[in-house]
Amino acid sequence: MALTRCSVAAPRPQKATRWKARVYVRGHDGMRHEIVRFGRTRREAEATLEAAVAAILRGVDAVLNPTMPLLEAGEYWLKQIARPDSGLSARTIADYSWTWQKYVESTTSSLRGLTLQQANDPQRLRGFLQRVAEAHGSASAKKAKSVLHGVIGYAVDNGVLSSDATRQVRTVTSTAAKSMVRDHTRAMTRSERDDVIQATLLAAREPKLNPRTRRKRRATADLIAFLAGTGARIDEARRVRWQDINLERGRVYLRGTKSETSDRWLNLPDWLVAQLAARAADCGAEA
Repeated sequence: MALTRCSVAAPRPQKATRWKARVYVRGHDGMRHEIVRFGRTRREAEATLEAAVAAILRGVDAVLNPTMPLLEAGEYWLKQIARPDSGLSARTIADYSWTWQKYVESTTSSLRGLTLQQANDPQRLRGFLQRVAEAHGSASAKKAKSVLHGVIGYAVDNGVLSSDATRQVRTVTSTAAKSMVRDHTRAMTRSERDDVIQATLLAAREPKLNPRTRRKRRATADLIAFLAGTGARIDEARRVRWQDINLERGRVYLRGTKSETSDRWLNLPDWLVAQLAARAADCGAEA
């Protein structure tokens, strides 16, 4: 009997490309639940499973979880700071909301497709903030970091994340050279200012004007005169009511727009007192 030599190739070992992690947990409802999660590596599958278990143990009413989209976590945080008990002003809440929409939710954002846990990474956050700084300036990057710190810090406070990666990211600044171009346009002279005030008054006195147009021109003329005579900001001037003005003493009480301590009394020049008295006589001093 003839013998022939033959070779058999050893089976090529297959490397796992997907890991499955499974555990049974008894939840707050007393029932036994099977939790299954997958990952590209063993560590990723186990980490995802641990996060899911932690979310269940926090309670069925928990909203935040590590695997939720960052954009959803941000929207939830914005709703929380809009509550009266947040202690934040309406202006601050509006600024945070605008910054979140402008930079994080933008179609060019490198974070918008990540989960809350994935975004909580110093390298990713630093790269995102550097791109914001280069495109929009250092101040914009600082604002973007503030809102990200708010969202991630809120997740840490609620036990959803173990740390806040924004604390590991130093201040990011733009590499673009600062422009030193200054505006050297001069202010109006006193005579030029007086000419502008007089021109607005003459425009309001033109004959055959529509009554509505006349009222608008008169209001504009008096507003410009008030700004010129007091140096008030336009928002401060628009807040003034007749009860804030003492024509006999030539004084006005301004409610500041920057802070509560910016409220103040100002002395009025004689020409402005005369113009305000004429307005009170013509239009009434009730509003």
